[in-house]
Amino acid sequence: MPNFTARLVPSADITLQVWTDPPTGSAPSRLNPRDIYQHQYWRVALDSAVIVRATVNGVESPLDSALGGDLFTYHWGEWTETTPPPIGSPPGRSSVAVFTVSNMTGHYLLFVRRRNGGAVGLHFDVELVF
Repeated sequence: MPNFTARLVPSADITLQVWTDPPTGSAPSRLNPRDIYQHQYWRVALDSAVIVRATVNGVESPLDSALGGDLFTYHWGEWTETTPPPIGSPPGRSSVAVFTVSNMTGHYLLFVRRRNGGAVGLHFDVELVF
C-alpha cells in the first residue's frame, strides 16, 4: 500500500466528467445499474499542460529534501502515441510531474512511484475539446 497520494491538478482543460452509458430498452445501463452512483473520469484536453502532485503525510508537493531520500519517479503504463509524452519535474521537487499530450487522443495511465513507498496509477482520457 502506498504511503502517499497523487492527483491530477484540475484546470479549465483538465476536468472530472460524468461517464454515461444510457439504458437501452428494458436493459439497464451497462456501466451504471444504480443511478444514485455517478461514474466519472478525468478528461484532459489535447495540447494541455498536465500537472500531477503527490502528497506525503498531508503535505502536497513536498521538497525532495523533506522526503528522506525516498524520491518519486514516473512512468507510462498506457499511452496511445508512438512514444509516450516526456515527463519533467521542477528542480528539487520530484513530487510534481509536468507533461503535455500533444499528438493523439485516447486513454492514458501514468504510474507515480516512490522509493520505499509504493505506487499509484492515474487514469485519464485525452480528448478534443471545443
